[in-house]
Amino acid sequence: MKLVIGVADDATSVDALAFGATVARTYDAHLSIVTVSATADEYINDHLDPRWQKRRGDESSELVERMAEQLSSQYGITAQTVVHHHRSLGQGLSEIAAGLRADAVVVGSGPGGSLGRFAMGSTTNQLLHHCTTPLLLVPAGYVRHPVDRVRRVMVAFAQGDEGQMALARGVDLARAGQMPLKVMTILVRHRMFGSQLGADAEGDVLTGSLEMLRSYQQEALDRLDTSGVEVSTDVLVGDSPLEAMDREQWEPTDLLVVASAGGGLLRRVFLGDTTFKILRASRVPTLVLTRHHEG
Repeated sequence: MKLVIGVADDATSVDALAFGATVARTYDAHLSIVTVSATADEYINDHLDPRWQKRRGDESSELVERMAEQLSSQYGITAQTVVHHHRSLGQGLSEIAAGLRADAVVVGSGPGGSLGRFAMGSTTNQLLHHCTTPLLLVPAGYVRHPVDRVRRVMVAFAQGDEGQMALARGVDLARAGQMPLKVMTILVRHRMFGSQLGADAEGDVLTGSLEMLRSYQQEALDRLDTSGVEVSTDVLVGDSPLEAMDREQWEPTDLLVVASAGGGLLRRVFLGDTTFKILRASRVPTLVLTRHHEG
């Protein structure tokens, strides 16, 4: 496995670095620490001071070397360092990840993320729109309590091609790490206020929905080779994705896998509204399979 760890001179890059170390220990992954530097040759501007360009390049090189030293001293893991030149951090990371044939790009939370949660920033949005490489999103503050390795793979499954893709990737990750896999589906309960249906009728509707979703899960699993993988399934019910997600007993050693899906508001078009809310609710590092990703 090859990982690109995207870093910048901010507080969340250390979270990405710490989880990169976790993945490296779990899957014997090769790490590349990458920062994107906007230099004069990326702009149509012949009047920029060459000294500014050199200083910016020196600062970027110092950043990745400092991060590599931290990775080595704190986690005992070596990594190559790369300074990539592009005016956009997100698009620059996309380019270098494709060039290195990386399996995932690891990034920390955007500004303003609550402790233990992931906030979407401009870099993440750019990656979701342009990157063909899956993204590993690391919650804010992960570096405070990093774990030695991933010990369970969780898949947020929904019927359809995207859900099948997420499930297939989850099976592969669980098998490669010799760990259990749990398949979960989010069921948002829509209460029928103002209807003539009684509580029993609403209960029947919920029961029918649960049975249908469980059958979708089993049909999807039957299409895959799950030999050697301990698999469990569940349907998490709540009045919102956040409430449903909170019904799961999450562990710090979990890795959640989700897939992008069409639909939703414009800013969420590459995720889908429910997937966006799952990411906002997630308390663990989350692998997002982008819409451009194929297997």
